[in-house]
Amino acid sequence: MGGNAVGEEGLRLRLCRTVLGRPIQVWALPLDDGLHVLLTGGDLSHVGAVSGAGFPAGRARDVGSAAERGTDAGKTGEGRADAESTGEGGLPAGQPASRPVLPPQTLAFGTHKEGVISEKWAAALAARLSVPCTVACGIHYHHLSQEGIGQVMEACDALLAELLEELGRLNSPDPRSPSHPGR
Repeated sequence: MGGNAVGEEGLRLRLCRTVLGRPIQVWALPLDDGLHVLLTGGDLSHVGAVSGAGFPAGRARDVGSAAERGTDAGKTGEGRADAESTGEGGLPAGQPASRPVLPPQTLAFGTHKEGVISEKWAAALAARLSVPCTVACGIHYHHLSQEGIGQVMEACDALLAELLEELGRLNSPDPRSPSHPGR
């Protein structure tokens, strides 16, 4: 698939590294209240595990579908951040760091081991951004050696650091802006 898979308006950030001759790609999609990340690549892109972190404790509820509730979440504003709470670059501004959150949760499919990566990423992103984050991860290389696994893990760590840096830039005020603290 060429180009932007989710559309120009929805995709905020794409990163890519070549590892063992194959791409590992990251797509980060800011939401009204959170961030969703897709991390995939190697010989076979897929979803092997999904992790979530940074979800506020005490807000969990079984909401069912909008039809079951008899409401339209878009009309009621449930789950949406107020316009004032949106940070620069369209990312959520975040919540106070002291709010209690649920521990990270991971769903790994079958024998997939990507949960190690997706949970690490979700926890790191949620801690840094102070918003709920989900990470779907699927990286597969045919006949990968222990050394190859180490290279993939190193590349994923580097991509996470790069993503955190890029998201920090998106959430930082523009230094040319009149509202920037340095002006």
